[in-house]
Amino acid sequence: IILNHLVIDAVKRGERLKQPDKCPPKIFSIMASCWTDDPKDRPNFEKLVELLKKEKPLF
Repeated sequence: IILNHLVIDAVKRGERLKQPDKCPPKIFSIMASCWTDDPKDRPNFEKLVELLKKEKPLF
């Protein structure tokens, strides 16, 4: 079990999850765009839907 404070500290240091083995690069890029430090730079839900629809053939 990962403790909340350890996760918070890791995020503050800029650590992010690594790309899972079976995760396509384009999907991981979309995921990573949700983790940018500045919330204004993150895609909104409508943009996420648009981006994921473009990748639908991957699923």
